[in-house]
Amino acid sequence: MKIILMRHGEICPSGLEKRYIGQEDYPMTEEGKQTVRQSLQALQREFPSLSLICCSDLKRCVQTAEIACELYGLPWRQDRRLREICLGVWEGMTMRAVRERFPEEYRRRGESPELFRPPEGENFWQLARRALDALHFWLREAKQPDPMLVITHAGVIKALQSLTENHSLQQVFACRVDYGAYYVMDHLPEL
Repeated sequence: MKIILMRHGEICPSGLEKRYIGQEDYPMTEEGKQTVRQSLQALQREFPSLSLICCSDLKRCVQTAEIACELYGLPWRQDRRLREICLGVWEGMTMRAVRERFPEEYRRRGESPELFRPPEGENFWQLARRALDALHFWLREAKQPDPMLVITHAGVIKALQSLTENHSLQQVFACRVDYGAYYVMDHLPEL
């Protein structure tokens, strides 16, 4: 069964200073909703039916799931294991502020993203493990050959994409996942 990982739409108007969002619960902007609708319409042309729609429990993913359900006529299910990476005390801080206040930690995260964990946060191995637990559960629930749509966050998609393509999380930051983009997997990676 194919697994379609989709990122929610834009949550902060473009032009604002980049910040670490993590698990902070922001809704999508109107532009984000439009982007998601267009992306889901393209997805529906490629995959006219789905077996299941599940999403992170954060607002931006729930809003995306609501649009998907409108188009596909399926109910959706929430799973907090599909949340974005927890960035602990960094959440809500601008990238500039993190570089200034935590220069050593910021450097270490860039060098070893798979292992580095911000204070009170998690690393990419922890993120990948909980996301894969969720996906294995939902695959058992789907019980149909049609693809499963999983609406989640950039960190989750990057981690799973990096594991699938590189068999490692070392290159997780090399993966790019735009708002509303989707990534189709034929199988789940191994940890």
